Amino acid sequence: LHGSTASQNLTDYLMESLRQKQRILLLGDAGQGKTTILKLVFTRLADCFLEDPSSPLPIYVPLREHASFSEGALDILWMHAGEDFPLPYEEFASLVRNKQIAFLFDGFDEMRGEITQRSINERAACKIFRYPSVLSCRKSFFDFYLTMSPLQELYPQQIELQPLAFDDPVTHYIAAFCQWQRHDGRTHMASSEKIIHTIQMSSELQDLAQRPLLLMMILDVLTDSKEMLDEQWSIIKLYMRYSERWLKHEASKPDSVLKWSEKATLLEEVAWLTYMGSSASPYSTSTFTYSELHLFVKSAISRYQAVTEAQLLDDLCFRTLLGAAEGSTYAFLHTSFQEYYVASHVFRCMCERDLETIEHVLQRSLPFDVATYLKKMLKESSPLEKTTIATNLIAVYQRNRTQAQEPTTRRQQATYFLSNLRTEPAIRFLEQVCDDEPNKWVQRGIMLGLALYSGRAEMLERYIRIIRKDREAASINI
Repeated sequence: LHGSTASQNLTDYLMESLRQKQRILLLGDAGQGKTTILKLVFTRLADCFLEDPSSPLPIYVPLREHASFSEGALDILWMHAGEDFPLPYEEFASLVRNKQIAFLFDGFDEMRGEITQRSINERAACKIFRYPSVLSCRKSFFDFYLTMSPLQELYPQQIELQPLAFDDPVTHYIAAFCQWQRHDGRTHMASSEKIIHTIQMSSELQDLAQRPLLLMMILDVLTDSKEMLDEQWSIIKLYMRYSERWLKHEASKPDSVLKWSEKATLLEEVAWLTYMGSSASPYSTSTFTYSELHLFVKSAISRYQAVTEAQLLDDLCFRTLLGAAEGSTYAFLHTSFQEYYVASHVFRCMCERDLETIEHVLQRSLPFDVATYLKKMLKESSPLEKTTIATNLIAVYQRNRTQAQEPTTRRQQATYFLSNLRTEPAIRFLEQVCDDEPNKWVQRGIMLGLALYSGRAEMLERYIRIIRKDREAASINI
């Protein structure tokens, strides 16, 4: 409140907090550097422990490898670390109970399992989160699911990573990046000065460059000087261009059997099958086993002539955007690529004429981050695509007028994404069905969609009047 603002190195602060046996929640957007920070803290803590055994012993735990710690948390962690641990289980358990181990829990939002408030609360209540630790989580996931969960009490200290400012450290990084690329043999590339100027002249690129992962992707794309001619940028275009460049590079390798476009189609399908799962309730997983990928390849091999199952599996595991994760599992290079491809799959289904396929992808609510990508895709789609999607979503709504759970969810999803198209036929349809819609959750989606995305501000005022009088309609927001 008074005087100059105090500041200190974030890594130093986290290390000191762990030495004092505290618990800290590290929040940030996708690609903002949460994993990088945890691995840096882990490395420095390990060095401290080697010099001084009274320092806490760090253990890095990627939470995407786990569904829950509710039953025998120490046993589960021992399975994770025991193979490389130089002491027996009893001593490991004693170190944990005496708070001599500092855990670095990475990605609470990536834990396997149902995406329901109850299941997430059960994960958050696990005793393992009572030990000294830094726990990372996406800010959007925390806001949506965890603000009223036990984690709020277990982690009283919260650090939120801020967007990068486009200042000297970033421009120095860009210069270093370009120099490194030249040392790596890329001679036909734009200069760092030209790249910096291009970003400074584009408000869209400046917004994207606020996250380290997206900044790195921008630099990789803009080193090709032809890309600088494009003036309109968005996060969707960036992921599309970056993944296309990556897959073309992989397809150019002599032992690659698929074209880059075939790799992209396979990744869409893998992303959908693994991220959404096959259970009746919303389900998420960002890692998958070799055997799970093998089962997927068996179902897809008939599409490819003169390619064996082994070749296709090898191509998918080692020459796409997948890579070996911790342990014996595979994952996308970053979870955001998986979410981007899930949204791409849903968007492609919406553009096709098969209404049953559209109903299948809309029978469960899409996770927040997937829906965010999809909304941007709908906004940036061509007029012809918008017309086709609007026709399909209207037909899905009309085919699902019963009050059972899945038809209701389809109506809610269809009407909400219809409002994101912002076309007059879509808006007129939503205004027509709004009053007659029997389900208050679906009606909420229609009214808020029209207010937020379709320029019908009066709908918000009308909705607020409804929830002041209707207790059930108000409770849906909770």
